[in-house]
Amino acid sequence: MIPNSRRLSILMKQEIDDLHGLSRFTESDRCFFFDLNPAETNAVDRVHTSSVAIHLILQIGYFKAKHQFFTCQYEKISEDLQYIHQRYFPERK
Repeated sequence: MIPNSRRLSILMKQEIDDLHGLSRFTESDRCFFFDLNPAETNAVDRVHTSSVAIHLILQIGYFKAKHQFFTCQYEKISEDLQYIHQRYFPERK
């Protein structure tokens, strides 16, 4: 809340972040949100590099969770990236 503001503040910063910020997935959340349907699998299969495919799967999962796209810092998404890499591209470095 901003002191001396004339604007109505309904939500606290943490509540706004919970609604609009980057999701913090548990292991079961990752299984659910990063599970691809046939159309999503087809889109990922058309990508030629694994790094772009991993980023596509990451954005698909985050969009399923929050209905928006994110620009992310590696430190905040490293566990999600590792999960996707191990699940979909275990043979690639």
